[in-house]
Amino acid sequence: MTLRYALLAILLHAGLIWSADALLFEKGTQLPWLRVDGKVITDSTGRPVRLVGHGISPINPGEWNKKSIQKIVAQHKAKGLNSMRVAFYRNNDYDQTRDQIKELGPEQFIDKWIEPQVFEIIRNGMYAIVDWHGYENQHDFLYSELIPLWVAIAKRYKNEPGVAIYELWNLPNCGGSSGADSLRTWYKNAITSIRKIDTQHIIMVSDWNAGWGWAIEQMWAPHGVLIDIDPLTKKQIVYSKHMSAINERKGDGVDADNFSRKYDVPVFWGEVETDPNVNKISILDQHVLFKEMVDRLLKNHLCQGVQFWRIYDDAFEIDWKPLVGAGCQWW
Repeated sequence: MTLRYALLAILLHAGLIWSADALLFEKGTQLPWLRVDGKVITDSTGRPVRLVGHGISPINPGEWNKKSIQKIVAQHKAKGLNSMRVAFYRNNDYDQTRDQIKELGPEQFIDKWIEPQVFEIIRNGMYAIVDWHGYENQHDFLYSELIPLWVAIAKRYKNEPGVAIYELWNLPNCGGSSGADSLRTWYKNAITSIRKIDTQHIIMVSDWNAGWGWAIEQMWAPHGVLIDIDPLTKKQIVYSKHMSAINERKGDGVDADNFSRKYDVPVFWGEVETDPNVNKISILDQHVLFKEMVDRLLKNHLCQGVQFWRIYDDAFEIDWKPLVGAGCQWW
């Protein structure tokens, strides 16, 4: 371990802030770059990669019973996961009275809310997904603060392959399908701003109804033609869907798979709910539906990534465990 790398680890454990120019980890230990290739995500050798992981949320630290970042990441690494999603918001506990992007400025905001998690995830040999975990539709903020923040994130991580994906907005809620057009416009403007700096990273987008249910084709191909939001010739976009047991029962998973095949683009299960209280059906039925979901993911030949939510008290680990390390062996 180099002196610089050791110093970074010490600073992390001490809770101190380091320079934006600091290397995340030693040369030669970097994870392969990931790229979109048709319906799948591949590594630098062209091998399809299934990212399976869980969100780590500095927004609600109480959910983790005051565990350290190091312990949380180590526990999920021990489960065999190969990725984790860093879910951040403007402040703790969705406190609407504070805006720490404005208070701190983009660089110090990244230092406080994003960098420690990203560092620890990559240090453990896992991929990080950087996730804006907003849920409200505030257009002035989206343009005045969120796009500049994504530009700062792109500057910070443009050469970092361990950051697999930028998830621009996890839960867009535009109040109905009438808001889809303005959301598409925002995505295009944000992605164009990022691409002026970073042409390498995959970008994840979601539907106007917070990514749940049936809206994916209405959002991204309302007239039967995929809407173009990435200025790159070889688009680096993945389409996020959310899933719970009840969504599998409704057929939302099959609909998303069909969208992926029809338009030759990757679908990524950006949030799979593992809290049984979310679904108003029996726990036994939920186990059946989770197993059906996992079976579909293992057999649909789309190598889709999955990020779980509330895995720390997870009743369904026995059901989703076959995804861990399963890869995409048929390729």
